[in-house]
Amino acid sequence: MITAPKEIFSSEFFDLMVHEMTVERTAKLLGVHETTVRRWLRGAVPIPRVVFLALFWESRWGRSIIDCDHHAELNLMRQRIGILEAQVVKAKDIITGLRSMQYGTANEPLFDDLRDFDVKTPDTQQRAHIG
Repeated sequence: MITAPKEIFSSEFFDLMVHEMTVERTAKLLGVHETTVRRWLRGAVPIPRVVFLALFWESRWGRSIIDCDHHAELNLMRQRIGILEAQVVKAKDIITGLRSMQYGTANEPLFDDLRDFDVKTPDTQQRAHIG
């Protein structure tokens, strides 16, 4: 689970986020009047927690956290795929060795199907495009 940093819940950070987006865009994004945003900026009324969170995840900082998390997940999935591919190869080698002993088993038809099984993975160097 991705969480926002605690530091975003300050008037200074709110000012920074609003100035990045502009008062007009901030008001439109939050579904409030521009006057409300200006009141928050002046400190005339308390800023709701949900406002900080919404602006953070729409800001370049929030998006970069999401992007980093996404790439970390992709790398983890690539590692897991590599481990599973290695396990499949090892299992096939073990089965091939057992079959070479030619004992014959009731599971022989299952082993015959494994010959046609081929691990096909997408190019792990291909990067996901986030737009």
